[in-house]
Amino acid sequence: MEEFAKQLLDFAEGLTTMVDEFFHELTDASEIWEEEGSLLTDMEACLQELFEPIVNLCTELDQVITGVELGYPVEPNGDRHPACIGCCHYHGQVYNGQLLVCGMHPYGWDGEHCPDWQG
Repeated sequence: MEEFAKQLLDFAEGLTTMVDEFFHELTDASEIWEEEGSLLTDMEACLQELFEPIVNLCTELDQVITGVELGYPVEPNGDRHPACIGCCHYHGQVYNGQLLVCGMHPYGWDGEHCPDWQG
């Protein structure tokens, strides 16, 4: 599934690049299209309507591949949850876009010294 998702993402990115190049070429030939400007606008709207679901699907697949939906680790550092550095209770996993810091303080401790810190 992951390999298929990567291939689909690569295909969509290639398709997006080709569409971008197509519109750049049309823009470069704008003198020809001045009288037929509405045609270009209609074509752009049609192609956007066609490719928007593909781009959205690729974004969702990218999130699955990179772990946004499945959970991924986030290490504490000096800027983010410094009170948790070295704590045995630190969980630090992201689930559905939300970081679960630990069981006692799901969103993390605001101060510099957590009262539940254990090495």
